[in-house]
Amino acid sequence: MNDEENRIEDARALTAAGLRVHSMSPRAVAGVGAAMRELCTELGVDVPPPFDGEAWDRWLDEQRARAPRDRLTAAILVWRRPWMTLNADTYGSSVLELLGVDNVFAGGDDRYPEVTLDELAGKGPELVLLPDEPYAFRDTHADEVARAVAGAQVERLDGQDLFWWGIRTPGACERLGRVIRPR
Repeated sequence: MNDEENRIEDARALTAAGLRVHSMSPRAVAGVGAAMRELCTELGVDVPPPFDGEAWDRWLDEQRARAPRDRLTAAILVWRRPWMTLNADTYGSSVLELLGVDNVFAGGDDRYPEVTLDELAGKGPELVLLPDEPYAFRDTHADEVARAVAGAQVERLDGQDLFWWGIRTPGACERLGRVIRPR
């Protein structure tokens, strides 16, 4: 179970029905390796590469070393009506940080703060990311954001790469890196 995706009532109902419930909610890429190892232990299966302890630490070090020194600033919109973004205490923000991108809303008190396009423009991000989930942003939304945030690169991307942690994390970081910093 995951505290952002599943309701506590459902976890309690499963437990009351005699099922064992395992909860995982990493807020940072660094925690994915441990979460995967715990899940594999619970399931009684081998830990897939690169999630064993030493390999995961090496992978993280390699990603940090590959991150460009010229960091970008970005905003990640996750919802519309109202517009919402995310702060640093989220997996998505952590992925970007690992890739050399600083979230302009990282310091917010709310994990998913509501913002206006004027507030977004005021932060002056170089990049605005519009994932296709949890809200399915379309080209019309990208155009609206581009008009509001002059000079920012606006990119639509696969929300699974930004928010679905676990076995897909290494590949997602590669794909996101190509979207964020095309060569």
